[in-house]
Amino acid sequence: MKLLLLNWIEVLGISLLLFFILFYFFCGKVAKYKSQVLSNLKGKALKILEVGIGTGPNLSYYANDSDVHVVGIDPNPKMEKYARSSARLAGLLLSNFEFFQAVGEAIPLSDASVDAVVGTLVLCSVKDVDLALKEVKRVLRPGGKYVFVEHVAAKDTCRWVPPFKRYRKQHIQSWIFKC
Repeated sequence: MKLLLLNWIEVLGISLLLFFILFYFFCGKVAKYKSQVLSNLKGKALKILEVGIGTGPNLSYYANDSDVHVVGIDPNPKMEKYARSSARLAGLLLSNFEFFQAVGEAIPLSDASVDAVVGTLVLCSVKDVDLALKEVKRVLRPGGKYVFVEHVAAKDTCRWVPPFKRYRKQHIQSWIFKC
C-alpha cells in the first residue's frame, strides 16, 4: 500500500512538473510571438477592437500610444475592471478605452468602424466561428487589419484562414488578414 501511494505521488509530481515546464515554454513563446505580431499595429491603427479582451494582457503590446482608442469586448462582465487596470498600466488613457459585455458573434459596433481587430486564443471559445469572422469583417474599415494568434485549425473549406497544418511558424505572421 505504501509503495503504491509513493508511486502515485511520484507520477503526479512528475506530471505537474512536465505540465509547468510545457506551460512556461508555451507562454514564453506565445508572448514573444504576440509581441512581434501586435506591435505591427503601432502607428497604423488608431481605433482597435479586441475580441475576448479578458484581463487585457495584449494591451501592453499595442495600446501605449495616446492617439489609440481601444474597444474591448468579452462575454464575462467581471473582466472589465481587470481590462481597465491593464489599459491603465499599458499607458492607455482611460478615456480612450471602452468595454462591452459581448460575444464575437454579435459585435456591438457599427459597420466599418475600426482600423484593426485583435483576437488571441479566442476562436476556440466562440460558438459560431464563421459568424464571428463575418462580424470581424463587418466592423473593419476597408484596408483594416485582423491580427490574430490562434491554436485552433480552420476547416479545409474555410476561405478566411488556411488550415494551420499546412504552415510553418514563419508563415503565421502573414495571416494578418486584410479586408
